[in-house]
Amino acid sequence: MRLAKGLSQVQLGNLVTELGLPLNHTQVSTIERCGYKKGVSVDRLMFLARALCPEVTAQQWLLTPSSREGVDQRLENSR
Repeated sequence: MRLAKGLSQVQLGNLVTELGLPLNHTQVSTIERCGYKKGVSVDRLMFLARALCPEVTAQQWLLTPSSREGVDQRLENSR
């Protein structure tokens, strides 16, 4: 999604940092490579989601597939 939005890892890190979670380009790269042995925290994922797709709320990201009606279409339209 980062690439589809035309963002560099530095730019994404800056957006997430502006939202309140310090994140640098090295950390973005590690996340993209699945480099964290224990996975990525939900908090960090929510900040990334908010930076990449601000029109979708945190609650909508956490909906079950059957309750996501309309959300997937908005995600597709945001690309």
